[in-house]
Amino acid sequence: MLYSSCSPATLARDLDVMRSYRPVRAQVLDMFPQTAHLEVLLLLQRALG
Repeated sequence: MLYSSCSPATLARDLDVMRSYRPVRAQVLDMFPQTAHLEVLLLLQRALG
């Protein structure tokens, strides 16, 4: 699953809720280079077990 977030707080909250998925890879995207705003694109994989 791909998850896109613009807020570290909601990313952490959602990852805590989606415990059946584990992060595989993340990419920070600077969509607005003149600001402090960042996007995070996260590849999640269903955890086995």
